Amino acid sequence: MRYVVVAALALLFASADAQEPISARLFMELSALKAARVQTATYWVNKPMLSAVATMPAQEMEITDFPVGMGETRTVHLQRTRSVVDGQTQWWLGVRAPHDGQPAELRPLAGPTQYSFSGTISTEDNSHLWVSIIDGQLYALIRRSDGTRYSIEPTGTTSANQEEHILTASTNEESLWHWVCSAAELPEYAQQLAHLQKPTPEVLGFSPLLQANVAVETTTSLYQRLGRSTERVASYVAAVFSMASRIYEDEVNITLYVWWVLIWTEPPNGEEDPYQNDSDIAALLGEVSQYWNRNWASVPRDLVHVMTSPSSTDVGGIARLGTLCNRGSAYSVSGIRGTYTYPTLNYTWDVMVVAHEIGHIFGAPHTHDCYWAPPLDTCVTQTGNPPIADACYRSPITPRPSWNGGSIMSYCHLIQSSVELTFRSKVANVIRNSRASNCLRQPSSPLVLLQHPVGNQQFTGGSDLEIRWTSAQVQSVAIEYSTDSLRTWTRLASNVPAANQQYTWMLPAQNMPTVWLRVFDETRPTVGDTTAASFAILVPDIQVQTPAGGDRYGFGEALTIRWVGTLVTAFRVLVSLDGGMQWDTLTQRTQSQQYQWTIPSRPTSNAIVRVLNADDASVYGQSGPFAIGQPVLELLAPNGGERWAAGSQQTIRWHSDFINRIRIDYSTNAGLNWRVIQFTYDATQQQLTWQVPNTPTDSAVVRLRYSADPSLSVQSASVFTITEPSNVQSAPEPRATTVELLSAVVEGEMIWLHVTNEKPLVQLSIAVVNTLGQPVATVTERWLPSGETVLPIPLPSTVSNGAYILRVQSDTHRWALPFLRLER
Repeated sequence: MRYVVVAALALLFASADAQEPISARLFMELSALKAARVQTATYWVNKPMLSAVATMPAQEMEITDFPVGMGETRTVHLQRTRSVVDGQTQWWLGVRAPHDGQPAELRPLAGPTQYSFSGTISTEDNSHLWVSIIDGQLYALIRRSDGTRYSIEPTGTTSANQEEHILTASTNEESLWHWVCSAAELPEYAQQLAHLQKPTPEVLGFSPLLQANVAVETTTSLYQRLGRSTERVASYVAAVFSMASRIYEDEVNITLYVWWVLIWTEPPNGEEDPYQNDSDIAALLGEVSQYWNRNWASVPRDLVHVMTSPSSTDVGGIARLGTLCNRGSAYSVSGIRGTYTYPTLNYTWDVMVVAHEIGHIFGAPHTHDCYWAPPLDTCVTQTGNPPIADACYRSPITPRPSWNGGSIMSYCHLIQSSVELTFRSKVANVIRNSRASNCLRQPSSPLVLLQHPVGNQQFTGGSDLEIRWTSAQVQSVAIEYSTDSLRTWTRLASNVPAANQQYTWMLPAQNMPTVWLRVFDETRPTVGDTTAASFAILVPDIQVQTPAGGDRYGFGEALTIRWVGTLVTAFRVLVSLDGGMQWDTLTQRTQSQQYQWTIPSRPTSNAIVRVLNADDASVYGQSGPFAIGQPVLELLAPNGGERWAAGSQQTIRWHSDFINRIRIDYSTNAGLNWRVIQFTYDATQQQLTWQVPNTPTDSAVVRLRYSADPSLSVQSASVFTITEPSNVQSAPEPRATTVELLSAVVEGEMIWLHVTNEKPLVQLSIAVVNTLGQPVATVTERWLPSGETVLPIPLPSTVSNGAYILRVQSDTHRWALPFLRLER
């Protein structure tokens, strides 16, 4: 499908004026779906049309038909967010490096204009989208409610005013780089560290908002790693610094503004960067310092950051400690992997190393340094592996993971799978107060940045939520929230003095699973900020699922009481046999969400189960009334004397009370041997349609047994006859044997297997194996009669969450049934 640009633009802006949804088909056309090792989908994107969408005069938009998976489109709701680059950012392409007495030659780049959005998929809770539109190119990260992630990015293939984009599934298979920072190995490091002010008493908040102007240079190796595309390099710079800036804004009230960028390429697009030590980051810093002091001393900045992508080195980054605002020495270098999709709220090397090296420039040493007296972690030591020279401790103290997950200025990524993207309060205090408070200035344009909440959080309904923000050149703010994925907003507060920097919201005492929050200038609504993702407001709650009420249980029956607790971690279980007048404790405290109770031999029609929060008895849930009584079981038919033809459909009938499950058997020799009709069956059905087996006999009997107490058993009062099949009717076609799971997701301790078979299955073996085929548990061996059976398979409690296969094998058949174990 192709679109005429002029007509489509007219339709687009007509939709914007009317506040109507926009179809993604205006700017995207599916090209192909490819099923390979990694599934992909390609789209042709109409660049003028996409740019028109990005520049619409609206803070929010609803887009229909947006791709969110392989061959799947949905309606999405988007909200504009702030970028660290804007129309004032200067972009330069390195044409010629200075050499042979000739100065450097730069060519100005038009520079990408980045429009950033975040949002959700309509009607899909806990879904998130982050979208960047850069010069008609679409970069998107899609996270579905089930955790599946997809990304959209341009491939570089163009046709007229269209560019091909690819949608792929994202993976978590990227391993950490075990690199280190060489800042402490610089000759001047010890002197700089000695001049640093010792950590001061921690400050809870920092005011006012300050802005650090950053000049960025990218090397030829990064250009090569990112597909030799200046556009991709430019957008990657914006993406990485957007995430790094959000950390600084939230923790030290400093925003990073990228206002000058120099990109080196290679012939014929330009000249390679002027550095000889691109694969040696430690040596590269010295080159960077000399080059910038000699050629770019006049470029206004508070710090310089060089992004390179070395092929092999042990050094991940380096910076000069405590040099912020010093044009002659405020330099840092980071090794960029360039393999992540942005934005992300999870650990990535690229964001961590950029934030880490800039943290040195602000004056923060490593957290394992003796400067902190004592060090903030011992993830590394002087005699560990690897040995770290600036670590405070040595043997016999050995490296160990940080108790709080590590931090940006730590080396904890060397011994644990990830680190928290936070500075921690002591480090934040040094970053804000060592140099920044004296040399940085407030932003030159109005700005509001939301610091808390940020999204992907849970808060308790009825409690106080502290909303925090920082701002510049704003007098008062308004605060609003949305519970319908940004479609409509509810005003929470108006004319709040921006200087307050916080507002306490008494959260409603109700469940609100998807909440967005925004804070904006009361007089200029376009100046504001929105949470990066939705958060949830939940109230502590307990819902008893079993018993539900109205049930009738027999003496001695094993009843599994089940419940679901929200924001409750410990439970107390009570039972009353007199409608709530008196209560007996079944268990004083359990963290499980089920409890097995043996029904007592005390008849009642008004029993109740109550489950309480063990730490707050005001939070509880309880069942409806149920009855307990003496089990009653009586077989009505066949009860003797019947003549049933083999192959015919007959009804086994019974009367029961206070019985929930029974086993049904038959015998062809007056009870000497028994064969199973149903291993377990719902007794409250009071009947079962049975296809009489082709075993003619005049000594047939049927037996019913109480599953909870097999000693309670009844059978036909006398024998009945199974006659030869009728010659009048043709024999039915044999049915194929089918074995299937009633549900492929197992949340409890029982797998339910549905079996349909023409002939009995002999020596049935059932086992659980993992996806590598390794046995996890052998569950049982059974013999099944012909007919239809629903078979409960107990799942051992030792089977943890994950994907498994249920192997079922008889003497003639074999089945492999995949399932997913999820513990609530």
